[in-house]
Amino acid sequence: LGSGDGRIVNAVVRRFGCRAVGIDVLPESVKEAQSLAAAELPPELAPRAAYLCADAAHVDLAKADVLFMFVPDVMLRLVLRHLLPFSGLQPGTHVLIEDAPGDVRHGYGLHHLARGGVRPNT
Repeated sequence: LGSGDGRIVNAVVRRFGCRAVGIDVLPESVKEAQSLAAAELPPELAPRAAYLCADAAHVDLAKADVLFMFVPDVMLRLVLRHLLPFSGLQPGTHVLIEDAPGDVRHGYGLHHLARGGVRPNT
């Protein structure tokens, strides 16, 4: 959610070869992300990176296996309270939150598994 220029989505596709979808409300961000994916990903992987210009509140997340968010704390709390409960997100979906504050790591019905991870090369 809030995929911006697509760096994270492209890094995930490049690293794991999976299908990844970035969602951003700004058309210029989606256009930039699509351009970067076409320019930076190998031709066989580029189709696996998709970008939607949409309000995340109106996107069905029922098919998501993993949800990654890197948004400001205030927005994060709004997403957790008002968006995710109505998003179709299935139990067992991994929700990865970059730099989540302590109250988020141990609240909102989430189970904190680990802190830390890897940084993409971009």
